[in-house]
Amino acid sequence: MAPRIDTLRAQVRREGFDTRRSDLWRYMLDHRPQIAEMRGEGATWRAIGEAMRKLGLLDRDKKPPTNETVRQTWAKIDKGMKPEVHRRPPRVRPLLPEEMPEAVPERSRGGAGLAAEPEQPRRKFRRTAARFIGEEDNGN
Repeated sequence: MAPRIDTLRAQVRREGFDTRRSDLWRYMLDHRPQIAEMRGEGATWRAIGEAMRKLGLLDRDKKPPTNETVRQTWAKIDKGMKPEVHRRPPRVRPLLPEEMPEAVPERSRGGAGLAAEPEQPRRKFRRTAARFIGEEDNGN
């Protein structure tokens, strides 16, 4: 029988959340749009770090965060939220000689089902005599 979600939530609350993540990290993740807006308006990491310390947030080592810790934590959160568009394509191993496909034999001319001469491509424009500016068209 699967445990009820209420029981699971209560157990998680008793045992605590992921302890690898600091209060600072959780706060910054929860308030990501507001912090991004402040950064867009020119707020410095020094000012943001001071605000985080005043809020009583602690880093992973249970210490008040330095400005550099705040900046690095933000970089990790921001990187994790952005789609990876510049991902390198996977490397492809070159084929070994025994894995190479067999060579395709050349088609002989005039074989069964093959046209003797390839079709000429259709011309896009009609050839006409050159005309000069001011010359009248006589309909020829």
